[in-house]
Amino acid sequence: MKMQFTEKNHNSFLIQALNKQRKNKEFCDVALSVDQTVFYAHLNVLAAMSLHIRSLISSNDMKADDELFIIIDAKFLSPALMEELLDYFYTGRIVISEKNVEELLKGAKYFSSQTLRSHCSDFLLRSLKMENCLQHILIATTYDLKDIRNAAYDGIRENFHYWAITLGAFRGRAEEGKEKKGADCWTISSRKPEIVLAIR
Repeated sequence: MKMQFTEKNHNSFLIQALNKQRKNKEFCDVALSVDQTVFYAHLNVLAAMSLHIRSLISSNDMKADDELFIIIDAKFLSPALMEELLDYFYTGRIVISEKNVEELLKGAKYFSSQTLRSHCSDFLLRSLKMENCLQHILIATTYDLKDIRNAAYDGIRENFHYWAITLGAFRGRAEEGKEKKGADCWTISSRKPEIVLAIR
């Protein structure tokens, strides 16, 4: 005779236990340092959630008992964002707002997290309105979110009169700024993040 038993909410229990271990720095085999703040985690969890971490493991021929130490430049990720990303990787829960969506997209890009990128894209699409179309276009262009960019352009076209007045006023202020400064009012730059690896 055979009988099968299945634990209820086993997956939830397992991930909660792993997250508790992370916070207690138990059985961790990867450390991430951001601006002199060190975060500990489990390599298997990060590899499952991040294509970037998975590729680092593969490209550095890590052994089973190796420990990974990653130094992240604070210009790219802040300690607060790193903690938020780790919480998401371990729990699958994330709160997205207009204040943090761009930072989360930066984190999603850094760790190559397609699921987080998808959540941010969904938030931007749902929060799109007449007043923030231009901001959404800038974010969508920076992170290559074509659906958001197209929807924002449609929003500007559908509200042409609003944006004609808004951009006209902005151009007037920009021209005044150029006359005072003798240079362009704003510049856009991008830089690919670099990391330092140490395998012990």
